[in-house]
Amino acid sequence: MNQNIVHVKYDYPVALKSKKDLLELEVQNLNTQKTFRKYVEIRKEELKLRVKLQQKIAQTLADMKKLKEQLPSSQIPEFIKRKKIEIKKEKEEGESYSKDIETELQRIKEKLNKLKY
Repeated sequence: MNQNIVHVKYDYPVALKSKKDLLELEVQNLNTQKTFRKYVEIRKEELKLRVKLQQKIAQTLADMKKLKEQLPSSQIPEFIKRKKIEIKKEKEEGESYSKDIETELQRIKEKLNKLKY
């Protein structure tokens, strides 16, 4: 077999720089792999923690439901209900009273303006 072999000659500085560049690329590649592996580990840990959190939330909700069933239901006494209704009515009346005052003030100001001319 007759093979044609081609030789490429590099100057020493060019060959050295190419070798350094190749080694730097290998280092960067290994660092990237290392970072990616750390990311995968952290992601797995995060997923485990999320599952634990969901379980704890579900357990807490179940405990709250049990507690609500076990505790006696509170009933608001009738006089407190009436008091709340009275307070609400007073607030509404106070608002309408202040509106009445505003309209009365406006009417009086209009009369004063008419008297000035």
